[in-house]
Amino acid sequence: MIDIHCHILPELDDGAADLRQALRMAEEAVAEGIHFVFATPHHGSETYENDAMTVCRAVNDFNRELLARGIPLHVLPGQEIRAHASLIDEILSGEALTLNDGPYLLMELPPTHIPPYMEELFHELRVLRVVPIIAHPERHLDIGERMAQWVELGALGQVNAHSLLGLFGKRVQKNAFSLCRQNLVHFIASDGHRPDFRPIRLQAAFQLVEGQLGEHYARRYRDNAQKLLDGESIDALLPVRPSRRWFVRWNGK
Repeated sequence: MIDIHCHILPELDDGAADLRQALRMAEEAVAEGIHFVFATPHHGSETYENDAMTVCRAVNDFNRELLARGIPLHVLPGQEIRAHASLIDEILSGEALTLNDGPYLLMELPPTHIPPYMEELFHELRVLRVVPIIAHPERHLDIGERMAQWVELGALGQVNAHSLLGLFGKRVQKNAFSLCRQNLVHFIASDGHRPDFRPIRLQAAFQLVEGQLGEHYARRYRDNAQKLLDGESIDALLPVRPSRRWFVRWNGK
């Protein structure tokens, strides 16, 4: 299994605080059946700046530690980049990092609002042949229609395992499943931070998705992660409008 969003690198952001925690997360990942993890420290926010060179150096150092300790996990470089007006300039300068230097870029929205320039940003990314993956859109409870427009513009969506499992509350959980049913989700990732705070729980999330939505949803998300790892194109299904019946079924009525 492949985890495309994880804060496993030590001492870079609000993820693993030190090497000991990072190694515990690596062992957690292996226990979950994960063999490839994209390290995605925060970048471009008011709090964290982790440029491409910093991330790649940290990934190389951590992979050496994993090899020396016999932990069968391979970590790949990436960033979780806050959407901002200078993002294109950072991509062109090499400061911003796509996932393993491939065509996909993991992007998060500011927590309090959706920037007004998103559609223009997606157009510019398309010109560069960079595919944005929107991290945890389910946290923005009113994002459905905007997310559908973005998918039509070529963006993809990634929900967090903890959102699906209800650990951010029922409203976020319901929104996560609604986005899945609308074909606005293309990946499930851990967004793991620390062993004692948002640990890696991909297996449980995939099992819940299979139970609630069907095995074909889980298989599609796994296949998409493999395609991302291989640098292949991912075919996004056409967005569909939500049905009231979905919410009735979710509430058990």
